[in-house]
Amino acid sequence: GCLPVEVSDRRSPEAEAEAAARRATGGGESGTTLACLVPDRETLLQELALRSESAAAAGAPWSDELLLETEAALLLATAPPPCLRAGE
Repeated sequence: GCLPVEVSDRRSPEAEAEAAARRATGGGESGTTLACLVPDRETLLQELALRSESAAAAGAPWSDELLLETEAALLLATAPPPCLRAGE
């Protein structure tokens, strides 16, 4: 899944003063940003390997076929769309 986060800019006193000035004028929180962290393919495949290892340690190992099918489904679901423009 995704992880929603709120990022606050705490780098300098000047940035905080600027954010306070924007809040006072109705400009909103300039130093706070909402973001959604999404796992990349490598993280998903690492999680798949960890789950496979923990299942094997619990005495219920995944078959090679199940592992390959799950990996293929993850790769297809997270693959970027193909570029169909000529010359790029």
